[in-house]
Amino acid sequence: MEILITENQYNRVVLNEQSKNNSTQGSTRKVLYSDNNISITADGIDAKSGAYILPKSEVDIVIYNKNNSSPIIVNIEKSSPIFEFFDGEKKYSKQIGSQFVDVITVGLNQSIGEGRFTGNLTFAYVIPGKAPVVKSINIPFVREGTVKGEEIKIQNEIFYRCKSKYNSNLLKKATDWWRKWLNNPSTKDRFAKSFKYDKSTVEKHFLEYNNILSQIPIEHVISDRRAGGWVRPGRFRFTSGYDLPIFVNCRLVNDYDENEALSLLIHEIQHILNDYHKFHPYEDQSYSDNRSSKDNTSSPSKKNVTVLKKFLMTQGFNDNSSDKISNTYLWMIENDEIHLKHPDEVMSTLSEVRRYLKLTPNQKITKEMLINTVNGQEYPDNDIKTFLSQWLYSKKTLSDFLSFSNSIAMGKPNTTDRNLA
Repeated sequence: MEILITENQYNRVVLNEQSKNNSTQGSTRKVLYSDNNISITADGIDAKSGAYILPKSEVDIVIYNKNNSSPIIVNIEKSSPIFEFFDGEKKYSKQIGSQFVDVITVGLNQSIGEGRFTGNLTFAYVIPGKAPVVKSINIPFVREGTVKGEEIKIQNEIFYRCKSKYNSNLLKKATDWWRKWLNNPSTKDRFAKSFKYDKSTVEKHFLEYNNILSQIPIEHVISDRRAGGWVRPGRFRFTSGYDLPIFVNCRLVNDYDENEALSLLIHEIQHILNDYHKFHPYEDQSYSDNRSSKDNTSSPSKKNVTVLKKFLMTQGFNDNSSDKISNTYLWMIENDEIHLKHPDEVMSTLSEVRRYLKLTPNQKITKEMLINTVNGQEYPDNDIKTFLSQWLYSKKTLSDFLSFSNSIAMGKPNTTDRNLA
């Protein structure tokens, strides 16, 4: 996953995660290597021991290109036996754009014995026109024999619950929802108009979409990531989209209710289908940069919950829903800004909201629909709260945001109708 992010944003995320993890989970992010061009960190290091506590299923290694003018090519040349790269990758190689982040998720060999030891990764990075820089980094691990059996028992119980919930039946419900939406003639017609495709080209792409839906696996993992699920882009495959698994983080999602679990899978499937071909030719910065100059009431800089609540109540939200939406937005600003601004994430949220509201491809989201839904719930739906947080982040009026979202979802020109999305 490659994400555009400034160094200040990156450092703020590191500090936020360290503060949150140290206070709640006893884990933190550890800097493995840093120079003027690159920073390599690892998530989930135990704060007390300074090492990863086994058994763990995977490790996230974050590579950040600090350079503000040039891409960097990063190769991982060698690794210790404890590391098992996903997808059978023997060697990681990636060009990372200027001020971009790339995350390598590495599986761990659970046959490693007890005690404290280190895993080694040798990597090289190259700035075009300059000599390669080769470095070796060590990542500490510890397996405590006295608790090994109990840890494995707990882990097995977590996996059992997770696999019982996130199974083929739930996946079928999610893919069936997508098939119904994909195979609606209105969806195909909007797709054709958006990309100016003829009928045969549309049918070819929608056949591929349906084939991809038949091949999606679920991978159950226990991860220190703060995401309930994710997919990895198809950069290591010959054909984008195909065989991309949905990684379900059992540590976080075992307590989701059925609607939340289904919503998670629908969200991730959108990423998989989009990896093959976008549903709409939106620009990468459509949601975050195309902002209304008239509206300054919902700026992300306004981090006062009282100010946000008052503003939301002027839009028609009641005291309870305004409080819940404000708290969600402020938490995402500090901890999950990428889901507020990345167009692919906004598209996935839009799909989830439409499913939650039980809309057909020809139905539009209205302002009243959103307000009435959240005002009638003691605990408003998470997808709708996220969608409304994306609106606050966009700096658009609610009417303009809904109209813009509708132009994406419906494949029609933007409309100024204040009620329609």
